[in-house]
Parts: sequence; structure tokens; C-alpha cells
Amino acid sequence: MSASSDVAGPHTRQETDAALIQRSCDEPEHFAALFDRYAAEIHGYIARRLGRETADDLVAETFLAAFGSVSGTTRTGPTRGPGCTASRRT
Repeated sequence: MSASSDVAGPHTRQETDAALIQRSCDEPEHFAALFDRYAAEIHGYIARRLGRETADDLVAETFLAAFGSVSGTTRTGPTRGPGCTASRRT
């Protein structure tokens, strides 16, 4: 399985956000599809209210926090995220 072909192409709008989050539990690179879907919209919203530079920072922090929540990645190292742990119980 090639990471570049699997990550670059298969993220269609039909693949739900929940499915991408679930896939990112085992293959964190799939979280990038969520960034691709929503970053520009979130950035535009924040930029209109607080300016572009602030929007750059807040979008980065937003996705960093979201990814950390899903993957369990923290500044001190990787752990199993609550999003992945909870989804495996069902």
C-alpha cells in the first residue's frame, strides 16, 4: 500500500468526516483530508473578523488540537486518543 496514492486521491466528499476520523486512528495521514475540506472556510471566517495573521494562527491551532484529540498526539509524545478508543468500543 503506497501512502502517496492512498492519501492523495481517495478522499471524496462521499467519505464522511466520521469515516476519515476513524481511518486516521490507524493511519494519521488521513486526517489531512479534513484539513483540506475545512481549513479555507474556517480561515475565511476568522480572517473576516480578526484579520489574516490571526486566522493563520488560529486555524493551525484548531487543527492541531483536533488532530491531537483524535490521535492522542501531545507535545510529550503519542498516546491513544479518546476518539479512537471510544470508536473501538462500539
